[in-house]
Amino acid sequence: MTSIAEPEPRKPGFIAKLQDMRLPRLALDGAKLAHARAERVNFSHSSLRGANMRGADLTDARLVQTDLSGADLRGAVLARADLAGAVLDGARLEGADLRGARGLKAAMLDAASIDADTRLSPALRKAHRQRAERQASS
Repeated sequence: MTSIAEPEPRKPGFIAKLQDMRLPRLALDGAKLAHARAERVNFSHSSLRGANMRGADLTDARLVQTDLSGADLRGAVLARADLAGAVLDGARLEGADLRGARGLKAAMLDAASIDADTRLSPALRKAHRQRAERQASS
């Protein structure tokens, strides 16, 4: 049987290790996955509403049509993750690395919380800034 938790030498306790797993269409609302290693995990069509994924490594993860409403993704790495159709309402993305994320649109960030430390592609940062300026002037 494969363990999904292992000792983390830099942090007390255990962290989830989910690399290369298929977990589509699951209800994982409120899951505690802070600092999880979840590279290349398929969470497509799942619900992770209010999940604590702070500092998680979601590099190359599939989050297609995944509900991340209210999820804490502060400091998470979502480099090259597929976020097509994901719901980010109220998601905390401060300091998250979203460079190279596929399917991520500026409009999806409108209801999420980002800051100057959130890493976006230059084109996405510009599009998000322009949307915010248009909304502020109307």
